[in-house]
Amino acid sequence: MSDPRRAVSVNPSSSVPSVLVRPHPHSPHVCVVFSSRFQPAGTFTYFRKTLDLFATTILVNDHSHGWYLSGTPDFESEEALIESLRWPRERLLTLGAALGAGKILALCPESHLGIPFGKSIESLPNLKEGEHDIAGLNYPSNAQVLIVSGSNDIVDVYCAARFVQHQAGFEVKILNNVGHVVAEHLEATMGLAKIFKAFFEEGRTDLFAGAELAELPDGDSAAALKRFSEALRLRQPPQPHDAVLVEAEAARQPGCSGFQYLAGMAALGRGDELAAEQCFRRAIAVARLPRAVLRLAQMQAARGDH
Repeated sequence: MSDPRRAVSVNPSSSVPSVLVRPHPHSPHVCVVFSSRFQPAGTFTYFRKTLDLFATTILVNDHSHGWYLSGTPDFESEEALIESLRWPRERLLTLGAALGAGKILALCPESHLGIPFGKSIESLPNLKEGEHDIAGLNYPSNAQVLIVSGSNDIVDVYCAARFVQHQAGFEVKILNNVGHVVAEHLEATMGLAKIFKAFFEEGRTDLFAGAELAELPDGDSAAALKRFSEALRLRQPPQPHDAVLVEAEAARQPGCSGFQYLAGMAALGRGDELAAEQCFRRAIAVARLPRAVLRLAQMQAARGDH
């Protein structure tokens, strides 16, 4: 499947290849669309998917892959970039992984940067976890914010939970058995352009009513899932309390393959192979999670099963 966020080269010879303004002659609204990382200069994600929005569209691409911390390569600072984005408007909208404005649709945003095994640390390896925390910022009281993430990316689940902890009015949709890049799934099941128009023009999120959604874990459980997953990937022993919370969350959500896998690893850690096998089999049954297939095969081989 082609990536619906695919970068589209608009004007490679432009003197400012990191910003493209697409004016709407009749709309008082402005939508700022932040491109995802690793997009080349002069290209912008969601270019075609936002063509029909009733808004002037400003597409932005930090093609230095610096997460907009210093603006973009065409501006000397973050403040200079922000100043360039000022546009006469009645309402400001934003789309992408960044948050800010009166109506915000954020796909898999990180609540703060530098999280182990998150995406920002891949681009900026010298970041320390907790830098640039945006979960607790003062957002407009009347802002409508929708966060969409996937249940099989534990960092994204953790970040969504942190946003809700700090911002009770934020709405979160966790797509079940979907990883970090949710755009392909949304395009295939609902259509991104349709989602964008419904949300930005009418404030509607009912398009998600028919989607397979996971429940957002509470803050303690989400943090335990994050720490437990990190420990596994670092080949370190997880904390027993985290393992207990992981198994409890998996029991609460048996249809979530990522949680089932982690619960299986927790069961193995306490020596309960039967419980571990049951978790891995559930992860395979609901989504054929490759990690669970591998672990189950390893267990069967160790027992001499054929």
